Amino acid sequence: MIAQTALKNSLQSLLSSSIFQSQKVYIIYEPPNYKVRVGDFERLQDASVLRKFLIENGFKYAWIVNDRIKK
Repeated sequence: MIAQTALKNSLQSLLSSSIFQSQKVYIIYEPPNYKVRVGDFERLQDASVLRKFLIENGFKYAWIVNDRIKK
């Protein structure tokens, strides 16, 4: 869990200095894997902009998934 927390902190730091500062980072455990999810977007276009930003900042395996969001 330490690696996941470090990743979460790293993502939050990156987001806080960008236009995505209001987006949250979530760690979800779905056995046997931990998953890190970023953002609560209603529109695919908005999620795509964040995905591009993450890829440009070293998270080359970022992708978009459908999920429930918090409003």
